[in-house]
Amino acid sequence: EGGSGNISPNGFTCSVSTSGFLRVRAHTSNQCVNGEAYVFYLLNGSGYRMASPNPTKGDKVKVEFVDKQLADDLLNSMVLYNEKEKVMWSFDKASAKTNKHFKDKDFVEIETKDLSKGLYYLHLQIGEKKYIERLGVE
Repeated sequence: EGGSGNISPNGFTCSVSTSGFLRVRAHTSNQCVNGEAYVFYLLNGSGYRMASPNPTKGDKVKVEFVDKQLADDLLNSMVLYNEKEKVMWSFDKASAKTNKHFKDKDFVEIETKDLSKGLYYLHLQIGEKKYIERLGVE
């Protein structure tokens, strides 16, 4: 889903074409038994995009993901720190799952209206990868 490609029957070669991500659903089986089902992603980039303008003068900043199911499956946490490394805002997978955040949307909004002017650092944990984005608030 989200791209195209093929995996050879012998499992030694793979070619993929994707604009942002490829979600692969696989189910193992043999003549005797059905095996386990797997879902994994191949990302072309980080899987998200920070909204602009940056620096922002608005009340909110939007972090958009290439796919809502990808965000629901892979986003572990987002934490906004100020320059003194104090947590100013956070979003975690448990609360996103509980309130079904990514059911109808592929983004997370960060309210910036109560933040002081300055630089902030958004830490994203997506799957096994960590990303840090700088966010200016004017």
